[in-house]
Amino acid sequence: MTWNNTVNSEKEFSGYLELSHQILIIKAATTSRSRLDELWAFLDYKLFVSDYIELKLLKKGITSLSKKKKIKANIQAYINQAKNFYNVARSSDFKSAPLPYYYAFMNLAKVKVLLDNPNCVDKKFVHGIKRWKDQGLLIERSCVVGKSSANIISVFGELYKAHYNEEIHGKAISFKYLMGYMTDIGDEVSKVLSYPDNKKVHPVKYFEFIDNVAKKSWPVLSTPMSFRPQNYPSTYKKFTSQFDRFDPSPTTVQSVFNISRYQANLARFSQSKNEFNLGPNDTIPLTDSQALINFCFGKNQQQATYSDTESFSIVDPLRKNWAKPFNEMFAIYMMMYYLSEIVRYRPEEMENSYASINEGWMIKGFVEATPYTCLVQLIAEITGEVYIITERT
Repeated sequence: MTWNNTVNSEKEFSGYLELSHQILIIKAATTSRSRLDELWAFLDYKLFVSDYIELKLLKKGITSLSKKKKIKANIQAYINQAKNFYNVARSSDFKSAPLPYYYAFMNLAKVKVLLDNPNCVDKKFVHGIKRWKDQGLLIERSCVVGKSSANIISVFGELYKAHYNEEIHGKAISFKYLMGYMTDIGDEVSKVLSYPDNKKVHPVKYFEFIDNVAKKSWPVLSTPMSFRPQNYPSTYKKFTSQFDRFDPSPTTVQSVFNISRYQANLARFSQSKNEFNLGPNDTIPLTDSQALINFCFGKNQQQATYSDTESFSIVDPLRKNWAKPFNEMFAIYMMMYYLSEIVRYRPEEMENSYASINEGWMIKGFVEATPYTCLVQLIAEITGEVYIITERT
């Protein structure tokens, strides 16, 4: 693998654009309401005012009026329950909030599963996750994912399959890996719990460099040092074959990437080996560049959730020896499930976790910081749109 070992010179360019790599449709809004109220309002409109559900069911071949009515009634119930559980969680102490947060997430997941497979409306929905390693430090515990059967739907398993078009089951998933996906608290957890190489979500800045003389353009990516494709060679072999690392000039660092030289030392810069022809009137072939990014990263990418952050994120697989794709939404969902089980069945353990300052801090930070991010991403799963909201001041 030459990407990590060879640093090339910067290609000559005469212009550039900073872009967002759209994995899903991005909608943005500025609201005088809270972001949460605006997000729920968007979901309500999409599901119950527009013809979104009707078109989804038609595409799935559902024409029976009685069946459509039943599906829509279930979806309405799931959304109402999700809202109520989420509101209860927000007003709860963080030692009990995981239980209603999890049921909010599960109800939203059931909406996604039902829209993707309307014929499961008469089947029994179950969590689809089980506690596995159930003793010791929380960070060392794990869960396993169950499979659906003829009459039982594994909600987590079907949600995963809907997102990645593959199944995940049979092996334990340790929480030390899950925490690496959480952008809200992941850095702090890695430091406090001594997992320095655990970060799995790597924010990317995406630029299109342009050579107006040669009538060419090519994608350029800025990634943090935490992105180490050599750790997952089979996952990132397409990227390392299509992109070269390069050392940007001081002028490029300052004028294009808009960072200091010190900050540049904490980043890695990659330029596409391929160059694409400019179109009529020197239009930039963004379709070609974004297709190349999708080719390189495939399932190992995540849409930006907030407008002031990255263009998109590269997301490492779960483990080197089990390179299943995973992302922040699934990690938060699974971790919240486990904590909800502790709250429900072993509440004394939630209290006892505070005997360890680090464990107590991790749980508190997780419960307080991550739910909104998971909510945005679950709603994006349902609607196919990331709704980025900023509040008016």
